[in-house]
Amino acid sequence: MRLPGTCYLHVHGQDSITLDIAVDGDTVWGKLQFKNYQIDGSSGTVSGRFEGDTLLVKYDFFAEGTRNITEEAFLKQGDRYIRGFGDRKEVDGVYRFADKRAIDFVDGQVFRPVACNTP
Repeated sequence: MRLPGTCYLHVHGQDSITLDIAVDGDTVWGKLQFKNYQIDGSSGTVSGRFEGDTLLVKYDFFAEGTRNITEEAFLKQGDRYIRGFGDRKEVDGVYRFADKRAIDFVDGQVFRPVACNTP
């Protein structure tokens, strides 16, 4: 069953990333899935909050049989999100941004709204 939310897609060549989120106030939850052409992908859940126009979530997923949790950042611009990049460090098993003020959205991946697929 699909989440009651909005779906977004980023495509680069034969790789794609889908973000399916539900928003309640400043709280967000949903799913994030990386489908890569030549390397393993990943799929998992996201949960987090908006801090101003920036959505910060924990991405909890399994890759190659190992559980991982990373912090992800998305800048909301109109009806799209831009995924940010920056240095991360491990804190209590979670890979968090070392400095949230240094997250780079300039060359980030742009996610545009798409119709949500239902299984």
